[in-house]
Amino acid sequence: MSPASLPIPKDTPLLPLDELARRFRVKNLYLKDESANPFGTIKDRRSYHVVTEAANLHVDKLALITSGNNGYSLGRYAKAFGIDVTCVVDRHLKDDTKRALRSVCYQVAEINLHHRILRPEEVVAYARERDDEVIWDVTNGYEDAYGSVWKEIKRLAPTHVVVPVGSGGIYTGLVQAIRKSKMQTKVLGVGVRESYSSFADKLHTPWTPYARTMAALE
Repeated sequence: MSPASLPIPKDTPLLPLDELARRFRVKNLYLKDESANPFGTIKDRRSYHVVTEAANLHVDKLALITSGNNGYSLGRYAKAFGIDVTCVVDRHLKDDTKRALRSVCYQVAEINLHHRILRPEEVVAYARERDDEVIWDVTNGYEDAYGSVWKEIKRLAPTHVVVPVGSGGIYTGLVQAIRKSKMQTKVLGVGVRESYSSFADKLHTPWTPYARTMAALE
């Protein structure tokens, strides 16, 4: 795949959930099917933004902590530009997930993420092979890329949007996009009670850089 033919994540379908709507006495209920993105995840929206920016600035490598979707999506997009991706994963991650990451990424570093929180410079260190390499840690950030979801649904003028909350990037990006549009739609973030049992990206660590941001946006 060449950069010119790189699929752009957009216009994922809205699926009506009529049975659930009746059960919960909601007038209209829809599911935004983000699995219809080019590589099967909402993270494609962020990955496309990260990789195109990195290519414009001639970055050599991208590094991130991931438990699957984020790393796989980034690896698929980065390949088109010849940018290497290093994924830092928990050593207990499922073998099939690690194999999938290795199939599209330059390398996968396995460590015990349950017992420590890596600083950005440590994440970059796992990717560095030469002193002159330009490497970005893209574990977090670029949350504004998720604002494109709002652009696709705001015509419906929804009263509420329900969003899964892992590290908080998707939640933050959507809330910011809605506020910029001056609409009164409320965003409900749904997390997990026990983070270690979740498959969501980065939920193996209790720390998130979006904690204060999310608190301020509530």
